[in-house]
Amino acid sequence: MTDLAVRAEMSKQSIGEIIDQCVAMGLASRVPDESDRRAKIVKFTARGLRLLDVVRAALSFAENEMRAAIGAQGTGEVTAALTQYREHILRNQKQMGQKSIARRAPLNR
Repeated sequence: MTDLAVRAEMSKQSIGEIIDQCVAMGLASRVPDESDRRAKIVKFTARGLRLLDVVRAALSFAENEMRAAIGAQGTGEVTAALTQYREHILRNQKQMGQKSIARRAPLNR
């Protein structure tokens, strides 16, 4: 969970709560890490992988729809603006000592 928390820029407690919810919904499972008895590996279940596929398809559809409506350049400008806004939120949260809710994952693929 520590690795996930770092990657998501969230506290271990917050990521743990999200994982607990995913496990409760049958979307993920925790399995022992054979190389570290204290650690658990979080894996998607078959149900979680199906949901992930649905989410990816929905995102792809939305991106294609936006590209068709405003073109590749417009889509790039929207992506750049959203990235800039996310960075603004992260800077403000850091200055205020708040935990980040905005992930640093790239908006474009």
